[in-house]
Amino acid sequence: MAKVKVKLAPGRIAFFHQETGIHLDLESPVAEVPGDADLTGIKTALKVGTLVLVEGSIEDLEQDDTKEDTANDSEKKAVKEDQPSKEEDKVKDDTSDENFTEEELEELTVKELKDLARDMDLSGYSSMVKDDLIELILGE
Repeated sequence: MAKVKVKLAPGRIAFFHQETGIHLDLESPVAEVPGDADLTGIKTALKVGTLVLVEGSIEDLEQDDTKEDTANDSEKKAVKEDQPSKEEDKVKDDTSDENFTEEELEELTVKELKDLARDMDLSGYSSMVKDDLIELILGE
């Protein structure tokens, strides 16, 4: 697997991914992604703008996944298309045309869901719990 590094997106102060053990904060904003763990949460964080790629690509993250599960090919292509470029040094402001799955949103923290709701210009999310935030974002 090729080397893949991610960093906190501008405006983010912390990120933790239990499956890989990646913990990023302002003091340690960059990490190398291990290839031997479930990377769904990392891909979702890249898609929603919590993380940005520093080195490598989504394809590098997907190489091992295609061996294990080819059923998610269309979802992976969508992640690749939405990936921020290495040069892009800002969080994507317009997320209104994003199509998130419930599983992707379940991977996010309440804070990340509230940030996403704010970025989507949704209202009434500040006191919501996780399940309600997911319903709001999915438009249910």
